[in-house]
Amino acid sequence: MDYKKEQQLNVLGNELSEKFGDIIIDVIFANNQKNIFLQKRAADAKLFPGAWEFPGGHLDAGETLSASLRRIAYEIGNVEVRNTDVVHIFTWDENRNIVNIQILVQAEGTKLNGSWVDHKKLPQLFADYDSSPIYRGAIYALNFLHTNNVEQMKLFARIPNINHLTVDFLAFLKASDAPPIVTIGNENEKRFRLDRANATLSISPSFLRHYDNDYEILWIILHQIVHNYCQNIVTFDNVKSIRSNFGKNTMFYVDIVADLLVYEFLRMTSEFNPAQLVNVTYNLRSEYQGETVEASKLTRLLGSALAISRRMNEVFLPVLDENTLRILRFDKFLRYAEIDASTIKTSLKRIATDPKISYEKYNTDLRKALDCLKGEI
Repeated sequence: MDYKKEQQLNVLGNELSEKFGDIIIDVIFANNQKNIFLQKRAADAKLFPGAWEFPGGHLDAGETLSASLRRIAYEIGNVEVRNTDVVHIFTWDENRNIVNIQILVQAEGTKLNGSWVDHKKLPQLFADYDSSPIYRGAIYALNFLHTNNVEQMKLFARIPNINHLTVDFLAFLKASDAPPIVTIGNENEKRFRLDRANATLSISPSFLRHYDNDYEILWIILHQIVHNYCQNIVTFDNVKSIRSNFGKNTMFYVDIVADLLVYEFLRMTSEFNPAQLVNVTYNLRSEYQGETVEASKLTRLLGSALAISRRMNEVFLPVLDENTLRILRFDKFLRYAEIDASTIKTSLKRIATDPKISYEKYNTDLRKALDCLKGEI
């Protein structure tokens, strides 16, 4: 096994061990024909009788992930592990203390008792379980095997984590839709394409390259999921959106609510904290800079910071234009009152429009604004 990949596996294993009580390793064996190996569960099995699955085992106490993978692969089919790639990570709704990690392993010439499957045969085997995480893992493994571009194969390493958090985020929102399968899309796609009807989320390589930090990618994608999957409900205390009657302010309200939900989810699942939020908003500034009304979306980031600092009790919408700054304070019934924010107009305008502002100055001005507004509210 490549030394770098071995170390990456062990780091991942340590991170998962800190969060979960039980780690299950699903081994996805692949041959030179780019097929993957599946075996069928017993017809009288307690869970998923007769369903197809990957062979695997549990990470033992004190065992590294790479050592466990070697042991399990040898026990299953006398396989010596060489090339490996993590293609899928997921938890079960029934028990959030268990996590499965699906690892692709090259396994030519091994003694395995089951079936070798390609893209065409896969849907037939999972006709009754096409929403299962095993099916998703199989799709990811086959997609990875048929990716010829070396750079895209490297970018794929970020997909399992994005997929895992996307699935969990929809569960967090209690959405009834099937979670999208996350894939690397075409180079000419603008950012990402979220297809709710076909349950796919295609991320362009340029988008992955542009955002080195996965938190920035996740913030944008998860924020958009709130809009796409919760069009009729503002999920902040299940208040119905009246955006059609309320105009642009309600649109910004929905944006802030989406940010609140993303923050709360990342805080619960990834130990995300306010300092990381400030860093993400600073890095996303270039997406929103400008002095026009349309570009004033940057002020929503301040509104999100205010609402997060108040633990989601109220939503604060800053409205910044050329002459004045207003802060609208909403309650959960969408009633709002205006707050005088003239004392911090200069620093907020600098946050919103100065393309050369340093991270230190951005952080200082943002915290100053929060402190001033806390005095007003």
